[in-house]
Parts: sequence; structure tokens; C-alpha cells
Amino acid sequence: MYKTLCAAAILLAAIVFTSGNNAVHASAPTITSPVIVASGSLVNQTRAIQKTVLFTPTETGLYRISAYMTLTRPISTYQIWSFFLSWTDDAGAEFGDIVDLYTNNPPPGAWGHSGGFNPGGVSLFEAVAGQPVSYSVIVTKGSPTNGTYSLYYVVEQLE
Repeated sequence: MYKTLCAAAILLAAIVFTSGNNAVHASAPTITSPVIVASGSLVNQTRAIQKTVLFTPTETGLYRISAYMTLTRPISTYQIWSFFLSWTDDAGAEFGDIVDLYTNNPPPGAWGHSGGFNPGGVSLFEAVAGQPVSYSVIVTKGSPTNGTYSLYYVVEQLE
């Protein structure tokens, strides 16, 4: 009986001393969403898009771009329309292919991808303050024809 009483007293003391650190009393963390710094939709495009500034960062940080391309009028001629991003990071000027769109893919496969079998492309990049972030769409395989595509993109600042 004595051992049981001592064990109960120790257990009660442990509960009392640790209850002050209970997470229920702590304030909930603040959840923030990334800030959208650029977005756009270019519907029914028939030509390449020359280098165009998306935004110029006011602070150096980590950004994420999500892009989606789809054929609005497939053609039988094989060519690839590619969405490219240009930016400057700590190493210097950078250039990368985000989404490739094959013009001879009718639905249900009339969407561009980034090297896999998932529609669209998502990429992270560091951008230096004061240096513009740009995009372009060019034919990287084949010659331009009558195909029609749409492009949708969102750029978010993560930090």
C-alpha cells in the first residue's frame, strides 16, 4: 500500500510540474501563403512569344513558377513549343525550360509537361533583387506552323 501511495504521489507531482508546458496554452503558429508576384493567361497563341519580363524582384529570394500549356488546335506536324524562364541568381544569368508542348498530341494528351507524365511544370528558383525575371515561348523542334496553344502561369514569392 505504501509503494502504491508513493507512486501515485510521484505521478501527481509529475503531472502538476509538466502541466505548465502544455502546448494547449501556447499560441497557434501563424500560417502564411506565398505572395503571387505575377500571373497570366495567353489564350489561342499561334506564334512564338519573344522574351517578356514577368516581374522584377524588389528583394532577393526564393520563387516558384507554375506553368501550364495546352493545345487548342492540334496539328499533324511534329513540333515542340517550349516555355522558357530567364532569371539571375547568385551565380549569374540563368535560363531554363519549364514546359514542352508537342503539337501532334490531340486530347486526352494535348497538354505540355516538364519531362514526366504530369501536366504542366513547377520550378523553384532564386532571383536577385533588381534583375528582371522573363519568359519566352519558342519552337525548339520542327518549324512553326498553324498550331494554336494557350499558356497559363503563376509566380509566387516563397521567402
